[in-house]
Amino acid sequence: MNTLGTAELLEALAAQPVKKLVVASSMSIYGEGRYVDAAGRPKQCVGRSSEQLRRGDWEVRDASGQALRPAPTPETKRPSLPSVYALSKYDQERLCLMLGAA
Repeated sequence: MNTLGTAELLEALAAQPVKKLVVASSMSIYGEGRYVDAAGRPKQCVGRSSEQLRRGDWEVRDASGQALRPAPTPETKRPSLPSVYALSKYDQERLCLMLGAA
C-alpha cells in the first residue's frame, strides 16, 4: 500500500507541483537495529534463530548466548529489509527522494 499510495501521490504532484514534500520514515528499514554486549561493545547483524523463537525466547543474543541490550541506531546504518512493510517504506522514501531531486 505504501508504494501504490506514494506513486499515486507523486503522479498528482507532477500535475500540481508543491514546494516541499515531507515523508515519514520507519525504523523498520533498519531491521533489528543496534545492540551492545555487556561491555558496551556494539553488535550488528544480530537476530533470532528459528529454534530460539520456537522456545519463546525473544531476547537478542550474541554467539555465546548472552543477551544483548538495545542501543540507539544511527541513520547511517545500512538498510536491512526483513519484511514487506520495511521494503515498502524504503521504496517510498527512495521514490520521493528520486523524484524530488528531478
